[in-house]
Amino acid sequence: MPSETAADVLRAELSCKWRPPMKKILLHPYTISSVVFLLIVLAGGRYLFWSMDQYLQLLVVYLMVTIGIRLDEISKKIGLYRSRRPNPSHETENITALLAEIEQTLQSIQASLHSISTKLDE
Repeated sequence: MPSETAADVLRAELSCKWRPPMKKILLHPYTISSVVFLLIVLAGGRYLFWSMDQYLQLLVVYLMVTIGIRLDEISKKIGLYRSRRPNPSHETENITALLAEIEQTLQSIQASLHSISTKLDE
């Protein structure tokens, strides 16, 4: 088996860490929203002849979307999404307990119906 040269090691390290610039830009969540809002601004000014009020309203919407994206990133970093997911072992225990409770309820209903049917037969 041939030993790895320094160039091979360097190439392997760079291939893991380096991404093409376009891929980095597209992976950033603010890029897509910024491009969409820029296109809306350009279309509004060019074809719809917006006034300054419409631009300011769009700016407020853009800021709200940007804050929403940022809050989503923060919640993912502190792990709020993970804490909402139920633990599968607890979920199985809960389902088993609920099924046992349902079975007991059905048995009591069946006993009640049986006593009612015997009274009606008399």
